[in-house]
Amino acid sequence: MPEDASVAPAELHDKYPKWMGTFPYPYMNGVLHLGHAFSLSKIEFAAGWERLQGKRALFPFGFHV
Repeated sequence: MPEDASVAPAELHDKYPKWMGTFPYPYMNGVLHLGHAFSLSKIEFAAGWERLQGKRALFPFGFHV
């Protein structure tokens, strides 16, 4: 989706709405367990649903260890 500079930002947002979800990365002071996957699955499915609704979904997730 190329963004045209001649289009007003409000009009662009109406045409391509945005959605952003974040999730704190797990600290490596213990082992990963099923609770991490359970919590992560909620935001993962939400991002997919918003993308299906036509939004530009951004779901940054990083491992900083």
